[in-house]
Amino acid sequence: MERSAFFGALVAAAASPAGASAQDGPAALWHVAVFRFAPDRIEAAIAAFRTMRDASRSHPGNISYDVFRSSEDAGSFFIVERWSSQAALDAHEQTPVFISVGQKVLTATAELHDSVTGVALSP
Repeated sequence: MERSAFFGALVAAAASPAGASAQDGPAALWHVAVFRFAPDRIEAAIAAFRTMRDASRSHPGNISYDVFRSSEDAGSFFIVERWSSQAALDAHEQTPVFISVGQKVLTATAELHDSVTGVALSP
């Protein structure tokens, strides 16, 4: 997967109906991660993504957390997250589920992992 596809996911997320809004507050940010898995690791990755998604949506400061599977590459996935602040994202990254599932399953078994964090431009 090319890095342009990765950034394309961020643009698509921001343009979606659930995109950034004034109610997010000035510190709100987007975090997008991309992963690619070998065919024999895809089912375990899907289960891990569901666990991460369900837990993360209840974390303080989470505005949205969605997981997408590439329509062009069955082993490629995107996580598109929106957080109320950098502090909320940092706290999320210290939770037991992030460490045990995000780091020890997803990141550790992916053939590719990359991420970017950004804020929406003000009008």
